[in-house]
Amino acid sequence: MIEWKSTYYVNECLEDYLMTFGNNAITDTTPRSELLKYAIGEVSNLISGEEFKLCDLFVPYEWRRLPTRGVRSVLGTEFFNYFFKPKNGEPEGLGLIQTRNGADGKTPQGQRVYQRI
Repeated sequence: MIEWKSTYYVNECLEDYLMTFGNNAITDTTPRSELLKYAIGEVSNLISGEEFKLCDLFVPYEWRRLPTRGVRSVLGTEFFNYFFKPKNGEPEGLGLIQTRNGADGKTPQGQRVYQRI
């Protein structure tokens, strides 16, 4: 029974991934707009109260493919702006996540820590 559930879950995740990216894996040439759309979509899979960093929303080996300077840092800014910076009155993702309290809500490495509401 457990084996069936895990297989079902993996197939469900694979279907979601293929619907988002087709057969194309995330690479250093994937447009930032697609990466942002993917990350925003992954927030809905988190449990209320769960803390995460932007990199946690990606498969680790795919996250490592993204250039450190340029893509990752700008993606982080765009992700933050989507949830916290007003666009025509209020943020688009208002009420879905919040930043962790204290010390600017960042890790010692400068990565912002969010929490699903």
